[in-house]
Amino acid sequence: VLSYFVSMGFLYIALINSIVSFVYSWRLKGTPLIGNMAVSWLAASTFIAGALISHTFYSLPLAVLILGAIAFLGTLSREIFKDIEDVKGDSAAKIKKLPIVIGGRKSTAVASVVLIIGILSLLLPAYLNLFTYFYYIGMIPSALVCLYALAKMKNARKAQKMIKIAMYFVFLGFVLGTLL
Repeated sequence: VLSYFVSMGFLYIALINSIVSFVYSWRLKGTPLIGNMAVSWLAASTFIAGALISHTFYSLPLAVLILGAIAFLGTLSREIFKDIEDVKGDSAAKIKKLPIVIGGRKSTAVASVVLIIGILSLLLPAYLNLFTYFYYIGMIPSALVCLYALAKMKNARKAQKMIKIAMYFVFLGFVLGTLL
């Protein structure tokens, strides 16, 4: 309700996210990949919501959309790795997450492909010249940490933690590349 006083776009994203959160809790939590995508949307939409304070949906900066896409991909990969890590508990609770449905090896491959697309997406702002060179301060460590996560993908716990660290570096790069 309070989001109405921020902007109409902010109200819409708040409503969408409330619906996604409700449906996730109600039906999607145990749904392979779709539940992960719902969580990833919620993470990515925080950047879009922040931009909607001063922009409309139609005037969102490309940099914000790219940051949202990178956050979506990073979160999706991380969520899949977390599901691989939680197979025993999910199996005991009869929750059919992706690793239970298609197996750990195939789930690792899916998470890795999503992460590689995320790493490649980090190059897009540089290619489009959206930020100053200070973007590289966050982008390069993020890419390296993600590559390390890929090297450690057999250890899902370590991989998902590395992806989380990488996301902080991405955010740092976006902030520095925008402000400096």
